[in-house]
Amino acid sequence: MSGPTKCKVDRIRARQGGRCWLCNHPLDFEAEPNTKRAPTIEHLLPRTKGGGNEPANLALCHPACNRHLADRSPEQKRQMRAKWHAEFKRVEGQRRPKMKRDP
Repeated sequence: MSGPTKCKVDRIRARQGGRCWLCNHPLDFEAEPNTKRAPTIEHLLPRTKGGGNEPANLALCHPACNRHLADRSPEQKRQMRAKWHAEFKRVEGQRRPKMKRDP
């Protein structure tokens, strides 16, 4: 199974409007790769649970947001996303607040 290609990443970026799938804040596509600011690929259905590299199963996230999503089920991730989007709407225009990791 091959990893995501640049073409896939570009399609995901366009689909998400250049924003993090979890927190909906802008992603820094100019950041050096493999740094804490560079966008990361999130598998919505984790590879450990049978998820593949199809564009529909991939999302772009901040590294910290990706770590919060971890190996959760797609349903848990969607619930977390809805919660975070609601929280971040209250602080629109401010720096991303630190969120406690959900169990």
